[in-house]
Amino acid sequence: MANHTAYTEMHKPTTQAAMLRFASGAVGKVASLYGTISPMAEWYNLAVHGTRGTVKGNKLCLDGNDAWMEIPVEYHGHPYEPEVEHFARCILGDKQPMVDAVEGAKSAQACLLAHQSAIEGRPLKVPPL
Repeated sequence: MANHTAYTEMHKPTTQAAMLRFASGAVGKVASLYGTISPMAEWYNLAVHGTRGTVKGNKLCLDGNDAWMEIPVEYHGHPYEPEVEHFARCILGDKQPMVDAVEGAKSAQACLLAHQSAIEGRPLKVPPL
């Protein structure tokens, strides 16, 4: 689903939410907002819930534990800085990046189909690459 009610002057959606169902049966939700009227949320409000644990922001709780552990992650400036540095090191060292072009294309394909799904108002299947 998507809309642009917060910023009606925009021609494209500024608020989007996608529900995903994976081949394994797992489900996921991705939401994005453009131009929110607030400070940027630390860690972009990342939350990943899995069968063996949960990551929420920079904290981790593993199955069987009842306490959060701090994940020792640091970044300075823009939150994508470590990704850019990794990519540059791969280029300079002629090494494969952690996320290659095919994996990037899969993410882009899912995002584009989520957008198309919102326009058409129906679920769309992401074909394998």
